[in-house]
Amino acid sequence: MKNPNNKKKQDKPPKGDDVRAGAGAERYRAPLPQRSDGKVVGVDSHPDFVVAAVCQGREAFSARTVEVTGQMGIGEFVQWAAGRFRRDDLILVEASGNSFHLCAELQAAGLRCAVVESAALSRYADPWKDDDRRAAERIVTGYLTGLAPCVWTPDEKTRERRDLLHCYRRAEQEETAAGNEIKGFLNQHGIRAGKRSLKNSKTLEWVLAQRQWSPVQRRLIEERFAAHAAAARRRREFRSMICAQIAACPLMRRCMRLAGIGPINAFAALAVIGDCSRFACPKSLAAYLGLNPGAKTSGASKHAKVGVGKGRGRQDMRTLLIQAAQALLRSRRPDPLQKWGAALLFRKGHRNIAVAAVARKLAMRLWRVLSFEQPIEGIEHNDALLSKMRKLLTDMGRAARADLGLTGTLLSDAALLCLLNPLPAPPSP
Repeated sequence: MKNPNNKKKQDKPPKGDDVRAGAGAERYRAPLPQRSDGKVVGVDSHPDFVVAAVCQGREAFSARTVEVTGQMGIGEFVQWAAGRFRRDDLILVEASGNSFHLCAELQAAGLRCAVVESAALSRYADPWKDDDRRAAERIVTGYLTGLAPCVWTPDEKTRERRDLLHCYRRAEQEETAAGNEIKGFLNQHGIRAGKRSLKNSKTLEWVLAQRQWSPVQRRLIEERFAAHAAAARRRREFRSMICAQIAACPLMRRCMRLAGIGPINAFAALAVIGDCSRFACPKSLAAYLGLNPGAKTSGASKHAKVGVGKGRGRQDMRTLLIQAAQALLRSRRPDPLQKWGAALLFRKGHRNIAVAAVARKLAMRLWRVLSFEQPIEGIEHNDALLSKMRKLLTDMGRAARADLGLTGTLLSDAALLCLLNPLPAPPSP
């Protein structure tokens, strides 16, 4: 029987990165100190203090703890580490709320630092006895055994983009939840808003005129509409900020030239993926996002297929690509990827399979765009690209356009963005 796991070997980057199967280039092994007296330091980080365990040795069974610090502030620890350790030493920080910030501070001080995956370390904690000292020592032990890999440390700009994307997605969820709450409340009283927009002030007046509401009910309805309006306002503001960053970033505008990739997906590509050079091939990026199918086999009787996701990969970016694939399959534009997905849907008879396959294709095309690989398939037609840029400028608002020097008409500014950083596009149909 052919082993399906053999296909994963071609997804791995070159030797030395030690990437685990299914994790993409996010997980790796930082090199240990080369000299025999090199130190490996485990840091248990908290919001206001850290505890460090200084260990010596390159193997888990022979490593010994030579020093354990008390509780130290972030700035105090950075100064202490800069005067105590050398560039060849390795400082390990468990992934937590401020681990990336602490790692950046240590790297700015000239030290070598890596962030260790917290999920792998939690398996080795004693359920009956644990403290900051043992947690710091456990970071070193788990790393030296090879069972606790490191994660990629994003730069400050990427972390800022991730925060903005998270706020936008959160506001979008709050707006949807508030709208569903309004519709559910109206359904209890036999009222359906139909195609009326909940963002329109006249809809509230229409709802209040449908029946004789009690004072409490009127107050609850007004409160729900106010919460929906506040969430919609926050979403518009965050979307305007995102569109302004896209208009100022040539690489994001380059991503928008792909069919099926809109402003949010283009922004998320840089926010989530970050430095695309850490992925050796498109399949590594698909594995990092959790878009690679898997299989579980045992003996001759067990052979189960594992779909995309299933608790692995970056759910935020994968969700956006799944939504883009759904929209691409529903569209009636003459796009080759849409035709390919429709043919796959007809052949397999399951929509989720076709959607996941189209999303994986989009991820692989994003890798080629971000890696400046040629040729690139799926380039948007000129008319469709112009429509995207006009929508982008509309969502930005006049103030944001003026800040970027786009003071012309909407059509002329959209055409200018299309001309910047061009890609070979097919003629419009």
